[in-house]
Amino acid sequence: MRWSSAGLFNRFLLVMSALALVPSVFLGVQLMRISRTGMQSAVLELHTKLAEKIGEGVGDDLRALDDKLRFTLSALRKSDISWQTRQELLSSLIESHSDILEVAVLRGGKELLKVYNPELSKEGDSGTDPLGYEEFRKRRVHTLWVYQGKDFTPRLDVYYPLSDVTDIRTSVALRKLKQSISAERVGGSGFAVLVGRDGAPLIFPEDRLPPAERAEFPRWPIVQSALKAVSTGSSEFARPDGRRYVGAYAPVPELGGAVIIQQPEAEAYWAAARMKRTALWVLLLISGFAVFAAVTMARRLTDPLLKLTRSAEAIARGEFPEDVSISTGDELQSLADTFNRMTGRLRSYAEMQVDRLILEQRKTEAILFSIGDGILLADQDGVLQLANRRALEILGRPTGVEGVKLSEAISADSPLRSAVLGVAANPGEGVIKEVDLSTEDRRLFLRISARTLAAPAKGSIQGVVIALHDVTLEMELDHMKEEFLHSITHDLRNPVGSILGFLDFLRKGVVGTLNAQQASMVESMFKSSTRLLSLVNNILDIAKMESGHVEVNLKPISVKALAAQAVEILAALAQRRGIRIELRAAEDFQLSADPDQIGRVFQNLLGNAIKFSPDDDAIIIEILDQGGRLKVCIEDHGPGIPATHIEKIFEKFEQVPGQKRGGTGLGLTISRRFVDAHKGRIWVESELGKGARFYFELPKNLMKGASGEVHVVEGGA
Repeated sequence: MRWSSAGLFNRFLLVMSALALVPSVFLGVQLMRISRTGMQSAVLELHTKLAEKIGEGVGDDLRALDDKLRFTLSALRKSDISWQTRQELLSSLIESHSDILEVAVLRGGKELLKVYNPELSKEGDSGTDPLGYEEFRKRRVHTLWVYQGKDFTPRLDVYYPLSDVTDIRTSVALRKLKQSISAERVGGSGFAVLVGRDGAPLIFPEDRLPPAERAEFPRWPIVQSALKAVSTGSSEFARPDGRRYVGAYAPVPELGGAVIIQQPEAEAYWAAARMKRTALWVLLLISGFAVFAAVTMARRLTDPLLKLTRSAEAIARGEFPEDVSISTGDELQSLADTFNRMTGRLRSYAEMQVDRLILEQRKTEAILFSIGDGILLADQDGVLQLANRRALEILGRPTGVEGVKLSEAISADSPLRSAVLGVAANPGEGVIKEVDLSTEDRRLFLRISARTLAAPAKGSIQGVVIALHDVTLEMELDHMKEEFLHSITHDLRNPVGSILGFLDFLRKGVVGTLNAQQASMVESMFKSSTRLLSLVNNILDIAKMESGHVEVNLKPISVKALAAQAVEILAALAQRRGIRIELRAAEDFQLSADPDQIGRVFQNLLGNAIKFSPDDDAIIIEILDQGGRLKVCIEDHGPGIPATHIEKIFEKFEQVPGQKRGGTGLGLTISRRFVDAHKGRIWVESELGKGARFYFELPKNLMKGASGEVHVVEGGA
C-alpha cells in the first residue's frame, strides 16, 4: 500500500510523539502503581493492627470475667457452706461486676437458685438463650455462649459444672464492650464488627450496618475468611451488592468468632486516587507539549519531502513540472537539486522515445490485424484491451471493443459466449473449446484457447490472451475423410466376403484338389483376406460407436467362460511361438453383460499380449472379485509401453513407435468403447522393458432402462 502525502507527516508525528510520550507515560504508570501498592500495604496494615487490638481487648475482658467467676466457683464448691452463704457469694459477685445480669444454679436445666442484678434485670425475666445450655450439656466443660439480646445488647452466658448434678450459669450484658467496639472508626465511614461463631454480627454501630445488611453479613467473603482463620489477616473484597471494601480480621478464640474491620475501598485509597489524578494531569500537560513540538518538527521535515513527492507523482503521470525549490541548506536541499537534474534527463529521454514508441505500436497493430486468427486481450478484471480485425468479424461487432467487459462484448445467446468465458477463466494448454458457428450461408468451426499474459521482466500476470482459431477447413477435411473411410469400408466388405468364400471353396477342394504349392498360396490369400475383413469390420464398428448405433445386449454370462473362449480361439497362435496362457479365476463370476462385446475385449487384449510377448514366455489372465465389480488383468512380459503413450494407445490408429507393428491400431479403441458402454473402465500399467498389465473393470449389477440405456443398479448384489 502506498502512503499518501499526509501519511508521511503522520509517521514523523507518530514516531516523534512516541519518543516523547512513551517514557513519560511509562514512568507515570510505574509511579502510580508503586504509590497504590504502598498505600494498599499501609491501609491493610493499619486495619490489621486495629482488628488485632480490638480482638485482644475482647479477650482481656473475657479472661478477667473468667478469673472472677472461677474464684466464686471455687468458693461455691465447698461442701460446708449453706445455700444462704452461696446466695450471698453470688450477690457479691453481681455487685463486683456491673455488667452481670444474673447468676443461677441449675439442675437438669431447672433453676435451683438465682441472683439477679436489679438495675439490669428483674426476677423471672431471664434473657438467656437455651441453645447455650444445650451446647454446654454436650461437653460438660466451661462454655461461653454469646447471643443478641432483646434490646440489641449482646449477652454472654458462661456455664461451669458446679457438681456432678448441678451447674452454674452467669449471664453478662456486654455493654462496655459494645460501647468500645461501636465507637471505633476507620476513616470517615469505616467501622468494627464483632461476629459470633455463625458469622452473625453481635456488636456493631447500628447506624452503620442497616438491618437489611445484617442478614447478608455472614455471607460476606471477609467474614467467611475470618471464621476459618487462626490468625489475623486482611484483604480487599466485594460485598454482595458489588461495592468494593478493604478490611481486616482478628479471631476471638474464646467466643469462636472474630473482630472485623471494614472500610470502603474508594475512601481507603483516596490519597492514592488523588495522586493518580494529579499524575494524569501532569501527563496530559506533558503530552500536549510533546505533540505540539512533534507537529512543529515533523512539519519542517516533511514539507520538503511532500514537495518532492508531488513532483514525482506528476512525472509518474507523464507530466514534467517545474523544478522543486527547497532552501533548507541541508541534505534535503541536495536531494531536491539531484531530483531536478533527474527530471531534466527524463524529460529529454521521454521526448526521444515518443517517435520510437509510436513506430513500435504501429508494427504491433499491423501484425495483430493481419493474422487470420482472432485475438482478444483482456486484463485481470476481464476488461478487453485489444481485439484484432478477425476477432471483431467473429464477434459481429463493426467497431472496437476496448474498455468493454468480455462478458458484455459477446451476445448472450451465442454459443461462443460460454466457450470464450470458460477458457478465459482457466487459461492453459489443457483447456480448449470447439464451437460450431455454422449457418445456412456459411460453415464456421472455431477452436478457442487462452494463455496468461505475463510481464517479461517480473513474470507478473497482466491478463489473458484468447485465440479464436478457424478450424473450418480442418473439420471439413476430417468429415470428408471419415465419410470416405466409411464408404470405402462398406464397399470393401462385400467383395472381401466373396473372396473369402471362394478361397474357402478352394481350400476345401470343392472345385478340385490343389497341389501343395497351390494350397500354400491359397492359405496365404485366405489369411490376408481375413485380416483385411477384420480391418474393415473394426473400422465399421468404430463408425457405429461414434454415431451411437451400437446396442448393448445384456445377458447373464460367465466371465471365466468368455476368457476361456478367447484362450481357445488364440491358442494356435500362442502355441506356434511356445507361449503359455494361464487363466486364474476362483469361480465362474457371473454378471449381466453383452457376451459378444466382452468377448471381443478379451480377444483384443489377449491378441495384443501374444503379439508383443517374447517366444516361450507366459501370459497370465486373472479375474478378481472387487465387491460390486469384477476386475480382469491380462499381463505379459513384452517390451512395455513408454509413459508418453499410456493414454494414446487407446486412440484410433495409435501404435507405440519403434515396436513391431501388426493389426489395425483399432483393437484397444474398440475395447475401450465396449467397456465404457458397460459403465466400466479400462487402463494399462507398464514400464519399458518390464511388460504391460492391461486392466478392465465391469460392474456386476447392470440393467437396461425403458429407453435402452445401460445403467448401474445401486445396492445390487
